[in-house]
Amino acid sequence: MAQRRTGFFIATALAACLAASGGSAHAQFGGQAGFADAFRIDFLERDLPLFVETLKLEEWQRPIVESLLQDYQLSFTAGVEEVRERMRASTEQIAASREDDVMKIILQPLDAWDEKRIGYRDNFLQNVKAQLSSDQLSRWPHFERTLRRDKSLSKGELMGESIDLFIVVRNMRMPFEVEQSIDPMLMDYELELDAALKSRQQVMDSLQDKVKDAMASMDFDAGLSAMDQIMTTRIRIREVQDGYINQLAEALPSEWGETFRQTAFGKAYPKVFRPNPIDKMIESARMSPDMSDAQLAELDSVEINFRAQLSALEQRLLQAYRIHEPNTPRLKVQRMLDRRDGRRNNNNEPTEMDRISAERNDLISETRRLILAILTPEQIGAMPGSSERPRNSQNQNGRRSRLPMGGPDPGGVGTPTFRGKQPPSFGSQTEDMGDGPSKVDPSNRGGSKPRPKI
Repeated sequence: MAQRRTGFFIATALAACLAASGGSAHAQFGGQAGFADAFRIDFLERDLPLFVETLKLEEWQRPIVESLLQDYQLSFTAGVEEVRERMRASTEQIAASREDDVMKIILQPLDAWDEKRIGYRDNFLQNVKAQLSSDQLSRWPHFERTLRRDKSLSKGELMGESIDLFIVVRNMRMPFEVEQSIDPMLMDYELELDAALKSRQQVMDSLQDKVKDAMASMDFDAGLSAMDQIMTTRIRIREVQDGYINQLAEALPSEWGETFRQTAFGKAYPKVFRPNPIDKMIESARMSPDMSDAQLAELDSVEINFRAQLSALEQRLLQAYRIHEPNTPRLKVQRMLDRRDGRRNNNNEPTEMDRISAERNDLISETRRLILAILTPEQIGAMPGSSERPRNSQNQNGRRSRLPMGGPDPGGVGTPTFRGKQPPSFGSQTEDMGDGPSKVDPSNRGGSKPRPKI
């Protein structure tokens, strides 16, 4: 049993450290405490415009900063390779070491590297600062907040944690006077978000040693406690983001406010406010030839009911993610422990998010059938993406037949199939609407779609 436990924690440490140096690890609570950050370079070539634009650098200053950046990158890369070699070499000592010393041996090179990498970063920024004029130096606090936002938001793990509302505002291209009217609120947002981001980083940094000790001593209770403390800071960031989405939406003129709210929440919670095939299907149905007033009225009724039910499901799903998503890292660790100890768990049971997503899929499938039932075979055949045309447009009484709710129609036409980039048949029951990443940018949803509300 001792050998099994030792091997388990060796794998955990190496996954959290060596693999993290490749930028892909997020193993157990080691990843939660920021081990991956130890090997993530702070500044790249793509960051140069941020320095130029935020600090208002002169043309002659840009090549100097660029040269300083290159020197920093060379030093950082060499340092990473050195610590990785030390960690690989340390594994050779494991066979001759006591079990209690194994994790300490593996993690020891990280301590020296943490201090070194922070020194590289601070030295680079001090060298940049030394090139600035008095006017540029006055922008340094704003630059630091912008830099922290740019570097830290990507470390979010909760939906709603990583959105940058400055980017949402900029991409909407509102009139200058409209943007200017919300500048004071955006400054408040910058300050409050920056405080939350700093708090998260400080907590993660303060827990590094505790997490290492927990891994070395195989104390999962201590590791999970650290995870919970970090998660509290993540929830706080999400609360700041959600609050300012609503505040900014209310402060903007009505023609911009709801669009901003919809776009921001769509980007913040892509698994909740994701596009659906019904929107395009309804638009295509309205353009079908020879649509009667009665058909259009039926279509309007279907759309209204769909929008109301979808909005209710989205709000339920949003609340489910807010409540349950913060528990996900802890559940992953527990499942790992269950597998290690040979215990059965309930991994296959659907989550609350899964159940609500399934209801949304059912709503989409039912709405699709209702829309098809309104249209004639000819109208369905004329819709974009249709691969079939009706073979018989009249029934025995000489009247045009209508597709039934399910199964083939009496005239033998059958339910036509559709092809193209949209899901089959405008959203079949097999459409993926679950917890996977959204493949469509939520900000592209049209203005007539239902608005996310909080």
